[in-house]
Amino acid sequence: MTTLAELRATVRTSIPNLTVWPDTLLDVWIKAGIGHYSERFPRLWMNSITAVADTQSYDLPANATSIETVEFPAGEDPASYLLAVNRVDSRMLIGDDVYAITGTDDGETAVQNGRLTIAPVVAGGETLTIGYRAPHPAPVNDESVITVPDQHMGILVQYCSWSAYQAQLAAEVAEPYRNMNLVGQLTKAVESAWSILDDLMAGVTVLETAVTSSSVVVWDNENTERIY
Repeated sequence: MTTLAELRATVRTSIPNLTVWPDTLLDVWIKAGIGHYSERFPRLWMNSITAVADTQSYDLPANATSIETVEFPAGEDPASYLLAVNRVDSRMLIGDDVYAITGTDDGETAVQNGRLTIAPVVAGGETLTIGYRAPHPAPVNDESVITVPDQHMGILVQYCSWSAYQAQLAAEVAEPYRNMNLVGQLTKAVESAWSILDDLMAGVTVLETAVTSSSVVVWDNENTERIY
């Protein structure tokens, strides 16, 4: 796994050497690159909740963007997964093995603002395990591990290269006696760097393993096959 300090060192030797970029700015670009990567390839997280008797609805993690799996009760052999349905589905009323995302406000169904509501009767004490997608975390210090897979670090480096060209272009445009030839060159460099970044993103295949106390979920974004 790669730390922020290691990635920053790689970025510094890889991006356009147009100026001496401070560490703080490189860190901003790295974090922005992680955010860009997460928009298309959010991380797979697992969260376990102890169910409360006669309680069907539970808060979703604040950073969740989508739900992958809901295991209830967790720890069964074979594992028992609930089926996602619309919140007005009749199976939600009869205690079937289903779940729905219900909003905190009338008409609100976004995962980020909603709650997980399960249909089965809850006796209390069971474990509810949610597999969900959320952004990769931003590093907070030099020792922070970057959770983007190592084989995709080139995407973050390329994002920083694009950012460097962008910064240099903005600085040149702001000059009262700007060099228009240089502005043209930097504009082309920005467009080329973004095109390379797009190509790198398009070629990504993500294979992830998320481990919980009761199951391992493997998710391949390329062929959307899940193996339990």
